[in-house]
Amino acid sequence: MNRGCGRKVSSVCIVLLCTGACTTSPDLSEIESHRRAIDVLDAGIDALGGLEAIRSLDSLTVAFRTRVLHVDQGPRPDVPVVVQQLHYRMTVDIPGRRILIGAFASDTSPQPVFTTEVSEERVFHRLAGTGSGQTLHRSAAAPFLHSFPMALTYTLQAWDAWASLYWLGQRHEDGKSYDVIVFADKFGTQRTLYFDTETARLERSALVTTQEPFGDVVSEAIYGDFRPLNGVLIPWQTSEKVRGILASEFEALTVSVGRSVLDSTSSASRVPRDDPGPARASRTARSLVAEPLGDGVFRIPDVLPGYHVMFVEQDDRIILIEAVGGLDLSPSVLETIASIVPGKPVTHVVLTHHHDDHSNGLWSYLQAGMAVLTTPGLVAFVRDVASTPRRTERGLVSQGLPTIETVQEKRVFGRGRNRIELYDVGPNPHAEEILMAYLPEHRLLFLSDVYGHRDGVDMPPVLLSLAAVLERLALDVSTVVTAHTEPGTIAELESAIATARARAAQRRR
Repeated sequence: MNRGCGRKVSSVCIVLLCTGACTTSPDLSEIESHRRAIDVLDAGIDALGGLEAIRSLDSLTVAFRTRVLHVDQGPRPDVPVVVQQLHYRMTVDIPGRRILIGAFASDTSPQPVFTTEVSEERVFHRLAGTGSGQTLHRSAAAPFLHSFPMALTYTLQAWDAWASLYWLGQRHEDGKSYDVIVFADKFGTQRTLYFDTETARLERSALVTTQEPFGDVVSEAIYGDFRPLNGVLIPWQTSEKVRGILASEFEALTVSVGRSVLDSTSSASRVPRDDPGPARASRTARSLVAEPLGDGVFRIPDVLPGYHVMFVEQDDRIILIEAVGGLDLSPSVLETIASIVPGKPVTHVVLTHHHDDHSNGLWSYLQAGMAVLTTPGLVAFVRDVASTPRRTERGLVSQGLPTIETVQEKRVFGRGRNRIELYDVGPNPHAEEILMAYLPEHRLLFLSDVYGHRDGVDMPPVLLSLAAVLERLALDVSTVVTAHTEPGTIAELESAIATARARAAQRRR
């Protein structure tokens, strides 16, 4: 890591993470800042037990529970959290900066519901009972790598990247004083570390990451309840904040040295030999394919793995249904549409609901000049997304006030065979406002998150709320297209509703 890289990372961090908070001497030279950071890091490593002791741990096995507050997954944009209690077991390869996580239904469950292997290069996710997994881009690793006991691995990363170390000054927060240093990992990602000035321990870390639909955000971890293990202090508690909002709380139940049954060499978690690795997950490397659903109606599966969109050709325009995408993926979606229907503009995108996994392409579609079709309660949300600049190849890009057309209960777009009827099927337990698209001439229904979840996801209240709307509308439907699963039939939807009713009745007894 050269000095120029360290200088660049330091300046970015000062702007994004320490504006108005860090106090530095105005005449502190670059060399002095670098030396001060090394001293802070040395003291921090000693406070945790010393470099030799940390490296000798090799790997840790942690059983923990976590309270997950799904940021940007609430019923409304201004109510951004839904609490979920989960149980995990984790193996941490400290020298390799790698973790393997298994999620369990309870503390005593013998088999995980899913496993996730996380390294600096990528994230590999596998559902239990399936023969294959899914490789995600390394940018998805950042939230996982914040979890405890990654405080130990961050000190090792910073030690290895000593040439990029800089001291940013001192920061006072929550009644404590911190020495703040910054370094760049081998990918050039900046990481900011906060060492308590009294204990010298690393007690906070932060990084800037891209989280659409909001662009660059600060993700922060706070470590606490340090306990000794083989001469090394291990944090047993971690909280994570994203955009200043509490996103998760981790609490260790047991911590031991050595690998667990979730060791990454086991068949339950091993990345398959034919997995193409991080290149497959690169957003620019994905090729998209449009599948016909009818005359002028197409589906683009797996814009993101497990996320599908639909587009409809009308007389003088094309309407895209679902705002899934991103800075690189949204242009690919539009290019795919242009290859199927050349010469016609994509004028509108339907934002079915505000959840971040269904609005991650919104900014890019707005940048392409598209109008947004959505519900009245999401107008402010769309404007907030549009007003946030993005870092692109052309530099920092901003855009003006977006064009928004609202759907209150029902609105019809177009005419003839490819007429689209949009309905607000909220309030629904999943979101207070959420749009459904119906193409009457095709007898086709498009549903997002109110039906069509992967196997094992049990959401009777969501489905029963939809069932009440469908009974009231009495639409003539044959084909059901969803945002997450393969197209199906109305008979399959009706069967799912019947199952949901039976489960709800059983729970009431």
